[in-house]
Amino acid sequence: MEYVPQAFLQDGPGLTYSFGRGMRGFGMRGMPTFGELVVATDADGVARGYLASEEHFAVLKELQQRNLVVPLVGDFAGEQALRAVGAYLKGHDAIVSAIYTSNVEQYLFRGDDAWRRYYANVAALPLDHHSLFVRAVFNYGGYRDPGMPAGPRSVTMTSPVRQVLAAVGAGTVSSYWDVIQLSRDPAEVAVDDARRMRARPATRALQRASDA
Repeated sequence: MEYVPQAFLQDGPGLTYSFGRGMRGFGMRGMPTFGELVVATDADGVARGYLASEEHFAVLKELQQRNLVVPLVGDFAGEQALRAVGAYLKGHDAIVSAIYTSNVEQYLFRGDDAWRRYYANVAALPLDHHSLFVRAVFNYGGYRDPGMPAGPRSVTMTSPVRQVLAAVGAGTVSSYWDVIQLSRDPAEVAVDDARRMRARPATRALQRASDA
């Protein structure tokens, strides 16, 4: 219990994922510091972190005060944790909007069929077409996407949960690399969404013209 506060005391805003390893990373692709994450912005230059504004912090503070940040210990590929969460949410008519996996999926693809059991557990959750996987993709171990920009050693990527589950069911997913290929940078998704929104008025106008 003393390790975490001591780490923050020792490194402060310079704290990184690589704390205690004597290095930040390799070349220009080092792990970002806590301070860098706090002030980081998205592709539009907007800071969205929980310390970016008083309003952002208030949201997380309220979750804590209402005891809505609930830590669970379990096996993603096990028979209890995720399925118990799914049963609870279904009993309360709730939908899973996001599943943050970090890079755990990478390890589930090693060895036996743990990844199949994991995705079967995910399929048992209450989902809709908005439900997203949010994962950290690291640029080592052969998993680096050629399109990754220079910078940190990992990027955050998303993919629709139902899309991934459909690919698993169709047999087109058999490796962690396949999962990465189904993932996209949230900034790219936002750009595409904006383009679709701009195209809708023109599409409706064409439809009205053809109907006339």
